[in-house]
Amino acid sequence: MIAGPRRVLQQGFALVELLIVVAVVVIVLIIAAPSVRDMIELQRLRGVSAQFVTDVQFTRTEAATRQEVTGISFRTVTNSMSCYIVHTCGTVSPSTCTCNCSAEAGSRCTAPRREIRTVQLPVNSKLKLAPVLVTGATAVSNRIMFDPATGAMAAYFVAGVSGAAPPPASEFWAQAELVRPSSPPQLRIEISASGRPKVCAPGGLVSGERPC
Repeated sequence: MIAGPRRVLQQGFALVELLIVVAVVVIVLIIAAPSVRDMIELQRLRGVSAQFVTDVQFTRTEAATRQEVTGISFRTVTNSMSCYIVHTCGTVSPSTCTCNCSAEAGSRCTAPRREIRTVQLPVNSKLKLAPVLVTGATAVSNRIMFDPATGAMAAYFVAGVSGAAPPPASEFWAQAELVRPSSPPQLRIEISASGRPKVCAPGGLVSGERPC
């Protein structure tokens, strides 16, 4: 006769304990959620930066393999995307060699240029990658070319401005960033005149990366 009430009492305590545990878990999740989100976003930023570094190296390799000037063209479409395209130049002069990474597949390059690889970052991805102004330059370049013999950066070009080689400060800069209202974390990819990329974090806002 006594065992029944005791079991009810024990079950009552178990339910209260369960509710307390649930409440604690909810509070921890609320506190931790922003940190987890930031960590995930930073990993995505690192992924975009690492992919671009890989594509720079890939473009240099393609230039040597195909024995023709090969380049990367960039484009930013307001309220739509940022993108870049790895492509060949064929017999086209580097000064006029460009492709449109924001166009539909199959129509991004006109012959004899050929598309090799395209990367698009839609606005809703909250990620952006685009060229930035190099120290000492007066305009942002929108494409770079690599020499098939040396793998070096053969030239950079600015929309509406014919060839300039090498770029001011002998570097080309692209920057990946998280799109935020203020102080967005950024990773800068600096490509030397020899064609070698290196990564740094402007303002040191991304832990584990070299500040620049």
